[in-house]
Amino acid sequence: MNNQCAHISIIGCGQLGSRHLQGLKNINQKINVTVVEPDPLARQTAENRFLEMLPEKTLVQSVKYAGDIDQLPKHIDVAIIATNADIRKRIVEQVIANTDVGNIILEKVAFQSISDFNSVVELLNKRNIKAWVNCTRRMYPIYKEIKKKLKSQERISFHVDGKNWNMGCNSIHYIDLFAYLTGTTSISLDESGMDQQIYKSKRDGFVEFGGYLTGRSARGDSISLVDYKAKEGVAICLHIVCDKYEFLIREPDKLILEFNKETGWQMEKSALTVPFQSELTYLAVQQILYEGDCDLTPLKASYALHRPMLEAFNRVIELTGKQINGICPIT
Repeated sequence: MNNQCAHISIIGCGQLGSRHLQGLKNINQKINVTVVEPDPLARQTAENRFLEMLPEKTLVQSVKYAGDIDQLPKHIDVAIIATNADIRKRIVEQVIANTDVGNIILEKVAFQSISDFNSVVELLNKRNIKAWVNCTRRMYPIYKEIKKKLKSQERISFHVDGKNWNMGCNSIHYIDLFAYLTGTTSISLDESGMDQQIYKSKRDGFVEFGGYLTGRSARGDSISLVDYKAKEGVAICLHIVCDKYEFLIREPDKLILEFNKETGWQMEKSALTVPFQSELTYLAVQQILYEGDCDLTPLKASYALHRPMLEAFNRVIELTGKQINGICPIT
């Protein structure tokens, strides 16, 4: 593949889509890019961000900006679908109907309903199209290191808490990280500790949640995600505990505290590198082009993680009497 000029497309070029575009500037092989975004202002912002992104020299041969999926090329090696979750199933169907696509990266939350997820998995299987969900913490060097250290541990305790960190749209990142560290996608979730109300999202048409979402893996690992609503001074923090190690990770402060049983639980403090999306996209695309796989979460594995989360959130929505056809309006 590295001797050919691959074609990458980004469908949906808002905040995340424009960062994907920036990231492609660092790719190590020749590519052409097509960006599809109906909003002309968003297209202009994406173009400006791409031009401002270093390095000035790039192997991106061309970037075409289009307003409609009909303007996609006949073949796409990798399509990055970065639209909102509520229209993602329709967009996937339109992309596949309009072009021959080999691989797809879907933004999270992948879909708002289990039925949409099922339909897309079936469609991609039928077309033999590989797909991944953009849960990027699997790509962070720090979590790769922690996974190696936890390899010999029978089970872990995984706890996230903070204030107003948008449990609805961000829980999948932590559930996915929990699955990555434990090596299992068999997870059950319990929403009984969640606030029995829904909150308004910063994005129109979407909702948020608060309280305690807890669960367990098939091998006995525990997970708890806590979003304190209307409380001040609680920054989000990840706490991982097992027999041999303990980690306190504060991504916003770029800080990690590690405790090791072999050193008598002495604290080791170190700086944490949190990569930007623009520093990760090209790595995932390169892996797909060269190896046919990447470090992101395969779609089928992500389905196994999305399902219990969507079911838990929907049970909370049902308590409010606002459930509509199994749709969980998060993005």
